[in-house]
Amino acid sequence: MEKLNFYIVKEEYVKYMSQFDKRISKSYDEKARRPFIGIVLKVDEILYFAPFTSPKPKHLKMKNTIDII
Repeated sequence: MEKLNFYIVKEEYVKYMSQFDKRISKSYDEKARRPFIGIVLKVDEILYFAPFTSPKPKHLKMKNTIDII
């Protein structure tokens, strides 16, 4: 079994990356400063950060697809 690592993504990095990809979540504001928690996936030698999220009512209506389970 591989080692499990936890990472903290800094607000500055999220802001920087959001310049290049508008799909990047930005949860930073004056009231709610929470860390991004997720897993790192390796696909074809490229590392991706997949943030965890809380279930939302809209998720009950979504069908399983290649990118949603």
